Amino acid sequence: MQEELVDAAVLPELTATEDMSQNLDVLISDQQSLLIIDDDQEIREYISQVFKSQYQVYTADNAEDGFILIKAKMPDLVISDVVMNGQTGIDLCNRLKDDVSLSHIPVILLTGSTSTEAKLKGLQEGAADYISKPFDKDVLLARVTNLLKSRHNLQRYFYNEITLKNNNLKISEEYKIFLDKCIRIVESNLSNADFTIKTLA
Repeated sequence: MQEELVDAAVLPELTATEDMSQNLDVLISDQQSLLIIDDDQEIREYISQVFKSQYQVYTADNAEDGFILIKAKMPDLVISDVVMNGQTGIDLCNRLKDDVSLSHIPVILLTGSTSTEAKLKGLQEGAADYISKPFDKDVLLARVTNLLKSRHNLQRYFYNEITLKNNNLKISEEYKIFLDKCIRIVESNLSNADFTIKTLA
């Protein structure tokens, strides 16, 4: 686990402008990654096999280590079991929702329960989707693909149309702060199907 984590002490210092530019470039990166969290090794390996040819895949066997990896790697999407030793997948959703820097990351919860109440709880805590076990790999693949495609398209549109990446206009520091705030709002609503550009306005 230690080798997976980023040592913040060795990262170079960035000016505010450089930091913002770097964050925006990362925001629309075509290199997408997934984090799979499950205390069952066979399930982790199975899901990894499904996605490893298309995405960078990280894995963790509990929610605590998963949260550390999320902060270090900033995956585009998390697939997590609900019932695990220690914190549950729902606990993880709650932690992500309460962290403004991580709340934009969609989470798909996997559960063996067919209870409507359990699914509702997960969705209320911020899960983007809920899939019951045993699951069809094609269904899981389709849902992940759709979530990531929607997220990427919104990021690309927002980056190109709102941040004016492709022109040479000088943008005031005040406007840069405004754009940064807009980006954070969009990120925090990427899994919200009702969020639109009109909502942002």
